[in-house]
Amino acid sequence: MNILLCGGTFDVISGYNLVIRRLAAEFKALGHKVLILCRKPPAALYPGERAEDFLSVRAIGLLPGLRTRTNHRLAAFRPDVAFAHNFDVTDLTGLRYARRRGIPTFLMCHTKYRHYLRLAVPWKRLRLRFIGWIFERWVFGRLRKTDIVFALTEEMREYLRTSGLKRLEVVSSGVDREALKPEAGAPPKVLNPKEIRLLFVGQIREMKNQMFLLEMTRFLPESFHLDLVGGKSWDRRYYRKFLKAVRRGGYPRVEWHGELPPGETAAFFRRADLFVNASLIEVQNLSQLEAFVAGLPTVRLIGPLTGGVTVHGETAVHLDENVSPHAFAEAVVRLVEDRALFGRIRAGALAEGEKYSWRTSAERILGIFEETARARSRAALAREGEAAAHEGQKAVAERE
Repeated sequence: MNILLCGGTFDVISGYNLVIRRLAAEFKALGHKVLILCRKPPAALYPGERAEDFLSVRAIGLLPGLRTRTNHRLAAFRPDVAFAHNFDVTDLTGLRYARRRGIPTFLMCHTKYRHYLRLAVPWKRLRLRFIGWIFERWVFGRLRKTDIVFALTEEMREYLRTSGLKRLEVVSSGVDREALKPEAGAPPKVLNPKEIRLLFVGQIREMKNQMFLLEMTRFLPESFHLDLVGGKSWDRRYYRKFLKAVRRGGYPRVEWHGELPPGETAAFFRRADLFVNASLIEVQNLSQLEAFVAGLPTVRLIGPLTGGVTVHGETAVHLDENVSPHAFAEAVVRLVEDRALFGRIRAGALAEGEKYSWRTSAERILGIFEETARARSRAALAREGEAAAHEGQKAVAERE
């Protein structure tokens, strides 16, 4: 099967674009061909990736009359299915190309779009409800044109179902289990009271709420240290604010490591004791799944836009998203001091982490691809049969 994957910009590392690249690697390992349509290719290739796996297209090259190179390359690849993970220009271009040629299309839904836009727009005066409503209506119009919409969680499927979408499948993201899981036979990790390592991984942006975590560290004992991993994103305003705060030196218990490749990030998961998650809008945070596999208990903020995969008291400690950084720090300290609760949540995280892998996710998606393609073929044959029968009846009528 030739699979066209559509993404945006891959020259930065984020959970979003890691999904496309990891799935591409699994599809190829399972014997399929992959082409990734994007605006910017990766700055560095992962093992197994090739430069020719990426078709880079500038926005101007997508204008009518200027798509010749893109269309020639796509025609030479001859995709059997097209899968998009967002609504970037290249995502929409790939889906439009596939629909016009009768190729099955699939799209992943990974946020509640109206709320996402209201939180993402950096200009306060533009955070108006009708803008979010218009954007969400436009998104649902695109979703209805696809064969299948993938939802990351059951909660997301309900959100889509109540919005009138019907062709839905739940498909989770995966994780690199080999890089993250504790070594087989290794003794359980023991907390060192002289050094407790906290971790959060994510691009520096308002929705990830790293400034909250910086303030939280002011109320931690001296033995607690926070590692932040993640680079800049399109949210430059928040990134500059964060950078200024870190460089001022007012947070001695914080180390910011910037953007790191997945292999180096995995090392931080292995050495951490606790995952702290202050995100304000999240459906299925990829780094949260990685924390499960690494066996890290989590303390996190929970609100209307941050449901997802954790369960209070089993895999995480939940706090209302309106709590203060002081209250969050107190919850972190209480969890570390309550060894019974800490051990129970760690065991729950490890058990939850068994559900996720890139291979499992890829096989689930491939199964849906193949079944949809077969259904398309059956429908086409049925239409051809009906057309032939109609022509036969017409010919008989003419003879009579």
